[in-house]
Amino acid sequence: MIERQFRSLSSVSTIEQMSILMRLLHDILSRDIHSTKRDIFYMNVNAFKKQAVSDSLIEDLGAMIQATRTSLNVSASSKGIVVGKLQFKEKGDLIDCRAIGSGKAISPNIDDIEDLESDAEFCLVIEKDAIFNRLAEDHFYDYVPSILVTAKGQPDMATRQFLKKINDDLQLPILAIMDADPYGFEIMRVYSVGSKALSFESTHLAVPNIKWLGLLPSDLKPESGFDIPREALIKMTQKDIRRSKLMLEEEFVKRKPKWQEQLEILINTGYKAEIQALNARDPQFITNFYLPQKIETGDFI
Repeated sequence: MIERQFRSLSSVSTIEQMSILMRLLHDILSRDIHSTKRDIFYMNVNAFKKQAVSDSLIEDLGAMIQATRTSLNVSASSKGIVVGKLQFKEKGDLIDCRAIGSGKAISPNIDDIEDLESDAEFCLVIEKDAIFNRLAEDHFYDYVPSILVTAKGQPDMATRQFLKKINDDLQLPILAIMDADPYGFEIMRVYSVGSKALSFESTHLAVPNIKWLGLLPSDLKPESGFDIPREALIKMTQKDIRRSKLMLEEEFVKRKPKWQEQLEILINTGYKAEIQALNARDPQFITNFYLPQKIETGDFI
């Protein structure tokens, strides 16, 4: 909780900035238009000084009046892409995600998207842009009926909203493929329960039923049958090990025994790997063997 008082000199500047922000957002909402966080910063550069200030105030205002950033008509630049067996209307235009080879950019304004239709069996969230491009080029979504989504690393708000809409409107299983390292765990956690910075918006962004398909630390072991070459593995740093141990202490992880097991594998073996380690077997190994086998056997957590 943060308390700011008009009678406190230390809060005067922030109160002034918040008042300016509220006036700007009131004007935007009155006109029924949208603005990006960057736009809002430039609407009064002298008052905000830095964009980090206006960005933080937008989050504070949302928490204070219990309103999502989307309902304030504020959007962040989207970096997400979708391709596969999905159709929807965006501002009245019909979008066919199969007809867009390299993928359709996800709109930062989720309210523009409606009437989702799909005959996919699941939606696959992919951490890495390079792996997304490989699967899109191989038309994996035709080979195994699916929708492919990537946020190119840490998920942005627009991609999380879009994924939440797929989950809610289509009731499809959500599977994920991430790096087998502490950062892969953290990205999975953001998709699953939300980020700390936007914790008050988690109900509008999180997808608690998401399943981690791979790359799992257990997939790196010789007995997994995937035969990932030793030279494709990366030695865990002390920072990685500390991060993994801290995660084991988190309540979210304690409620997930299989997550604990995978983190302990990372710590005990001392090795991690990026999804691209699968390419060491064959450039299309992930398309032709790894994903089909994981999906068929239900090997996910």
